[in-house]
Amino acid sequence: DNTILASGFRNYVQIAVRVNEIEWAKNFIEENKTYLFADEKESVVQFSNGMIWFGLKKYDKTIEALRDVNFKDFQNDTQARLLLSKAYYEMEEYDALLYLIESFKKLLRRNKNRSAGIITSLNNYLKALQRISFVKPKDLKILTEFVQNEKLIAEKNWLLEKLQERNKNRRSE
Repeated sequence: DNTILASGFRNYVQIAVRVNEIEWAKNFIEENKTYLFADEKESVVQFSNGMIWFGLKKYDKTIEALRDVNFKDFQNDTQARLLLSKAYYEMEEYDALLYLIESFKKLLRRNKNRSAGIITSLNNYLKALQRISFVKPKDLKILTEFVQNEKLIAEKNWLLEKLQERNKNRRSE
């Protein structure tokens, strides 16, 4: 069977982007997209392109790439929403971000039969992201401690990076 699961495909691209091997990721997508299941190929390729754009800090292009992504499975859907939420945050599109957070919370409530750890991790991420978006300078320390000390939180390193940026910006004002 010459197929690649969406999650495996996504992982290859994600790792390549993380280590800044953007050209490798682009080539991987182009050379291997034919091995994806036909019913999810377009969404997986668009999502993978979204990861590349995000890695290049082209957040508007990330959002554009994710616009038509439509996953039927929980894992890929949540990964796409995580990436989209990060792009909205980076673009300071707070209205769109809040709308996405609320729809993401609804998705998690509808899928409460999933692993409790995964649901908790995603809910903690959403809670932290919403707070970071509107944090008052005096609350930065408390929020940073929450993220640092929370064992189950998605995108922990990214959240800490955003908190550090907020703290740095606060000091330079």
